[in-house]
Amino acid sequence: MLTGGAVLLGAAVIGTEGRAEAADGKSALLGKANTAGAMTKITTSGNNQSLNVTNTNTGTQAHGVLAYTKNGYGLLGESTGNSGGVIRTHNNAKSALVVQNLGGTDTSQTPGITSLVGSGAPQKLTKAGYGHAAVEGAGLNGVIGVSTGAGTGVLGHADGENRHGAFGVHASGINGALGLAVSAGASVISPGNAGANPALTVSRPDNGPVVSGYVGPRPDYGNIYAAGEFAGPSGVIGATTAPGGYGVFGSAGITSHAIGVYALAGVGAGNQALVAAGPSKLEGDVSVTGTLSKSGGSFKIDHPQDPANKYLSHSFVESPDMKNVYDGVVTVNASGTANVELPDWFETLNRDFRYQLTAMDGAAPDLHVSKRLHGNRFAIAGAKPGQDVSWQITGIRQDAWANENRIPVEETKPKAERGTYLYPHGFGKPEAAGLAAKARERYR
Repeated sequence: MLTGGAVLLGAAVIGTEGRAEAADGKSALLGKANTAGAMTKITTSGNNQSLNVTNTNTGTQAHGVLAYTKNGYGLLGESTGNSGGVIRTHNNAKSALVVQNLGGTDTSQTPGITSLVGSGAPQKLTKAGYGHAAVEGAGLNGVIGVSTGAGTGVLGHADGENRHGAFGVHASGINGALGLAVSAGASVISPGNAGANPALTVSRPDNGPVVSGYVGPRPDYGNIYAAGEFAGPSGVIGATTAPGGYGVFGSAGITSHAIGVYALAGVGAGNQALVAAGPSKLEGDVSVTGTLSKSGGSFKIDHPQDPANKYLSHSFVESPDMKNVYDGVVTVNASGTANVELPDWFETLNRDFRYQLTAMDGAAPDLHVSKRLHGNRFAIAGAKPGQDVSWQITGIRQDAWANENRIPVEETKPKAERGTYLYPHGFGKPEAAGLAAKARERYR
């Protein structure tokens, strides 16, 4: 042990306030190999470094300190009142810290930097079950990244050249925890060259929502769960930028009794479940529970005489009433009379009956309805023996739904729609005066 004034160890000087305990009781000589079985300890009480090493050589192998061990730590820094270690560089093109793990060929099990905060952190890190990473951390916050300029707080990149199942960033949460949370600021997901892969893929094994987005409080969806749920002034806005694309696409998939798109108006006054502005198309059967209002209607089919080149259309038959029309042909007997039999439900469904008879293949001046409808039948008389008679009868619906939902023939427009037109062109008004144009302004 050397104490007291300045002590020369090779080319190193221990200051007058310090003390050196050389390994195995011998001096440690700089510039020469030193071998010892005991610890070499340097202690100083001054407000300076206990050990300061400078290498003035400019070669790439001219390291300041090289520490090597077999099973212990290559370099251990510990402080009771400050950080355990600080690493700095003055070269803006180089990293302050470079860590390489050369201990194995299985890179998924070889950590580069491991940071643990708290007594249970090692167990939590192992329990995550993802092997090891170049940088891995466990604590209240596993990793915190902050960008101080036009950079990225946390950057993840997957090469994908040999492992197509790789991820740039993988986030998961268990026991109710969130896999990924973005609490403030706008977020952008922009793949540079992902090929056919999606920019963002989120999955979970149960039936809960996968992606949830809210502007304001989360609504109560009841027992409806979806891969994505969104709420705000506009829940979802979709727009296509490619010919033949879809702004919003919904599919029932390969399951049974599923719904591709479900729209619910809710309970608010004036709410509408679905609004389509512009030409729309439905392919397949359509069921409407409620009143269908339209400006006109028809069927349109391939023309039966030239189906490859023409269409054939017929307009609907309209009425101010909920009117049902029934017709047929009956052959009278030798007395010129006949009964027209109607279904058992006829009088239950209809009321206010109207009749029309037409004699065929000859005049029948005395043709008339001899008995009005009763017991789901009516009788005709006055035809020639064996003559065919064309008949028609109409009735007004009186089922429960019709009785409670009569269509008003005339009505005053709601205050919000006054001054607008369903067909502005027909009244010499510009398109902007149309009700559809007003609705489009609302949804812009």
